[in-house]
Amino acid sequence: MAKKIYISGNSFIVQDTITDIIEIEKPAKDIYFNNSLLNDGYISVIQRDGSNSADSSIGKEIALADSLDISNLVFTASTFRSFARLNMGKSSAGGSAGFPSVSTYADLLLLDPQPEVLTIYSVFTLIVLTNNIFTLIMLY
Repeated sequence: MAKKIYISGNSFIVQDTITDIIEIEKPAKDIYFNNSLLNDGYISVIQRDGSNSADSSIGKEIALADSLDISNLVFTASTFRSFARLNMGKSSAGGSAGFPSVSTYADLLLLDPQPEVLTIYSVFTLIVLTNNIFTLIMLY
């Protein structure tokens, strides 16, 4: 049973692909993941509890092989980690205006160690293919 994991607006969503039931919908700023379990091949969503700074697991663990991104592509540990870094655990998903915040080439390499720059519009704007997803990068 595959689960689609995506961001819609400021919401982090886990949706069952068979029943279309949304199993988790929480503010993306309050959500992150368990890195140890991701290294073992499972996505475990955790939620920061603002009252005591503790993290608590929500929902069931999802095998990477059963997890899909918004384009219905299976997540790998690397692609899920990139998705999480861009969209989870901060006040606005995706950086300013929905784009990742990248200020140096080193920041770009955190998103993808081998980015494919498709088009350079100016010194400050790139279109990059990262994990089969086109991204407009605003450098500042």
